[in-house]
Amino acid sequence: MALLYPISNSTFGDSRETAGAHGLCKYILAQYQSDADFEWVKRLRAHLNRDELKYRDFHPLHRQIKSSNPELYNEIETGIAQATVIVIDPAPIASDARAWLDSEHAEPEVDYTEGDVLDVCAMSLLAGTPIAYLPERLDLFGTLQPSIPSVKLSGFAPLNLLQKVGGLNGAKVLAARAHAMFDVENRHRIGLVSADVLLSPLREVVLREILSTARIFDTENQSSVKVLNEAADVIASSMRESKWFENIRARELLVREFNSRGVDLIQAADMAAGWAGDMLEYQEVRTLGSTFRRVIVNGQKL
Repeated sequence: MALLYPISNSTFGDSRETAGAHGLCKYILAQYQSDADFEWVKRLRAHLNRDELKYRDFHPLHRQIKSSNPELYNEIETGIAQATVIVIDPAPIASDARAWLDSEHAEPEVDYTEGDVLDVCAMSLLAGTPIAYLPERLDLFGTLQPSIPSVKLSGFAPLNLLQKVGGLNGAKVLAARAHAMFDVENRHRIGLVSADVLLSPLREVVLREILSTARIFDTENQSSVKVLNEAADVIASSMRESKWFENIRARELLVREFNSRGVDLIQAADMAAGWAGDMLEYQEVRTLGSTFRRVIVNGQKL
């Protein structure tokens, strides 16, 4: 049974990957708040004469637009700066895994395969998300009893999560979306990293905002949507003693996917993700911090 949460905010996200070795390229998720200014999306779409705005259509013309229509280009830069960018980078994990295997004198293709390294990356990325071991971590403050039939209290160990989304590519999508789900203002105002949220005595303030924020993503990975909605239900179950919980009703999912064609803010997110991806082809990830509203890399805020 899906739940209807007392929504007070929404975010809209889209993604892209950088070039790189198979499986080890960076996954970039850009996310906008629903109150972001997206008039620039409509203007740019009209300028390009497109029904849907895509970064791949903008990029070949960006220098021409910058020189011929600087006002529009400035609006685009201002609009891009409103995005939060979440980067999932498995390459450092792979490097550490290979270094450890080398120190143990393990031989490639004899003692381990490239697939084994990719599996370590996937498990590590998922273990670093705020939904890993979610029921157990929520239960540290008391007995977690499901008060809603749909709540599932198992399946949040990294291996279980990996089995649900299937391989490193799915793990990158789920990791990025999980960090996006926990990207709320109260968490940053209090100064918590995502891994600390569930251990904080102020966690209800943050969890309430998480459950009040609908997450809308472009169509890409429905398995990750299902996992995140299960996570939302588990979080709601942990708040059954709160009066706020009384506002939750069975009806609608908190996390959903929509086709970007009809959603301007998802089109804006496609632009921001593409912009960030192009920056990362030539620059270090830390340089994103001067362009975007907020940057989170493997769960850590820059």
